[in-house]
Amino acid sequence: MKHWIAALIVLSMLHSPSESSGEEGSLRVTTFSVDITPPLGEPVGLGFIPLLTTAEHPLLARGILLRDAGLSCVICTLDWMEVHNESYDFLRQQLGNAAGVPASHVAVHCLHQHTAPAISTAAQRLQLQPGDPRRIASAEYLLSVSRKITAAIHTSQSHWRDVTHIGVGKAEVRQVASNRRIEQSDGSIRGRGSNTASSPLLRDLPEGLIDPLVRTVSLENTSGAVAQMHYYASHPQSFYGDGRASYDVPGIIRERLEHRSQVFQLYITGCGGDVAFGKYNDGTRTTRSQLTARL
Repeated sequence: MKHWIAALIVLSMLHSPSESSGEEGSLRVTTFSVDITPPLGEPVGLGFIPLLTTAEHPLLARGILLRDAGLSCVICTLDWMEVHNESYDFLRQQLGNAAGVPASHVAVHCLHQHTAPAISTAAQRLQLQPGDPRRIASAEYLLSVSRKITAAIHTSQSHWRDVTHIGVGKAEVRQVASNRRIEQSDGSIRGRGSNTASSPLLRDLPEGLIDPLVRTVSLENTSGAVAQMHYYASHPQSFYGDGRASYDVPGIIRERLEHRSQVFQLYITGCGGDVAFGKYNDGTRTTRSQLTARL
């Protein structure tokens, strides 16, 4: 996760932006955002979540393209639970083709909301018969998503903006993330998920080992910020399993920041495999609002 952050910082040190916005070699950025909510009622995905029958929020693909004389790349985030195997490779290749860069210059990142599908057409070919509705719906959905994102990337390349400065920042987040596996005094492990409403004992266990910082990279020019990228290490879900599509806490944060700042916002989930909201989450909408405000 930190590799592309480091690349941007190194790029900022090596790159000497010109005063002329059109000069060859200047760092430039453009952004895109597109709705990739699956068709409601269709059996899309690997089946880890119930069939999506309602949409509280649109699931989005959002990203940036960066370009200068020596580097071009795409960073794309998906409001998906997961994407695997050749489905992941396929998206990287298609996005790279649209942006005119190799697939190795494309980062595709899932925010891991559990109110969104997990995609692997390769796994479904091994598991399901050719005529299985889930296999067919998932393949059609993946193709549709790739077309929507590539179209958005093509459109975005008419709107490049110069970047003259790269800012970095960090801040401590309190009472949001907590460790999922708590070591007991006897050396055994006690598991704690994303919601402890039914278990006061798990809620009362220590927060555990987490990364408490949210980090930001801001791409800016003389007019102000052009795009901002934030990452925080935790499973992002508040409540799920009810057939509802939602971009959950990360999406609410993006929307709020973008509305307030009028600057394109990109949220990236950090290394949160052993981290979730569990200690501080009871799975209610009120608590989701509180978690969103704290982060």
